[in-house]
Amino acid sequence: RSGLRYELGICILTRWIVWLLGPFPAGDWNDVEIFRLCLKGELDEMERVEADDVYVGEDPTNVKVPGSVVHGHDEKQLVVRTKVRRRHETGNG
Repeated sequence: RSGLRYELGICILTRWIVWLLGPFPAGDWNDVEIFRLCLKGELDEMERVEADDVYVGEDPTNVKVPGSVVHGHDEKQLVVRTKVRRRHETGNG
């Protein structure tokens, strides 16, 4: 188990790391708390991040999650969004 946590943001278009926040002690902060602490406040109006279903409480205002009841579930969109989330997981590696 890791001793530190970081929030990492990767650009959908370039795959560059565009956001890094931390470290946070593991166990003291969960992903959503870290997001709400800083990145959420940096988003422009109508700007959202693509994330997993842990962030469903922030959907649709600040986050798009796969299990959303608000965003469309067109097959092509879901494939692209899945690829985007996988890139991020690779960055977390």
